[in-house]
Amino acid sequence: MQTQTILTFTQQASLERLRKELTQRLQRTVVVEYGATEDGRFYDAAFSIECLPVGSLGSPGPLVSILAGPGISGEGYAVLTADGSALADGVSFSDAERAARFEAVREYRRLATGALKPPVVLPASSRRHGTSRRATPAL
Repeated sequence: MQTQTILTFTQQASLERLRKELTQRLQRTVVVEYGATEDGRFYDAAFSIECLPVGSLGSPGPLVSILAGPGISGEGYAVLTADGSALADGVSFSDAERAARFEAVREYRRLATGALKPPVVLPASSRRHGTSRRATPAL
């Protein structure tokens, strides 16, 4: 039996693009899982991370969820943080996507706190001229 979803194929394709964008941006695998409540009032797309960099203080897990359905007021979409707090309620799908993108990156940064960062090494051509092997990354 296939899980029902109120999200259209176009919206699901858009969420898949968001998943790919987050995977590329975070350089870690992000997955999206779809679900629904038994009464059909809420449908969700939950984004989570499968692994974190070495030394991270957090644990892999949820990043953000987008909810849809007749149980949501306004334009019918809501965004929940990893701990289940409402970030946006009654917003449009495009606003929910933007909020989810921002929150997923914010949550990843929180989870990855403490991770070891490799030094930035200058190209070999710079080293031949007596410059330092390490550079300070630009912020």
